[in-house]
Amino acid sequence: MGCNSHPSSSGAAAQLVEERGCSFTPGGAFYRGESCQGRDMAVLAAAVHRQQTGGPLRVLDLMAGSGGRGKRYLEQVGGMPPPPAAF
Repeated sequence: MGCNSHPSSSGAAAQLVEERGCSFTPGGAFYRGESCQGRDMAVLAAAVHRQQTGGPLRVLDLMAGSGGRGKRYLEQVGGMPPPPAAF
């Protein structure tokens, strides 16, 4: 695996992956550790955008597989604001 991605248990379904300090379990979803640099660039772009706009980060990742990129957005850039209260 690339980019400091380390599986920390055996078995594909229960495999815990650590990538750049963010841990997640891909489960049976597609996960490619070698694509870490692309996720690095996405997180960097999101951080710059958030810094320039000053607003909350909202992302729709249509190519999500394991959720690793989304988890990194939440932990490394900051998450979405809570949904508006129901009336």
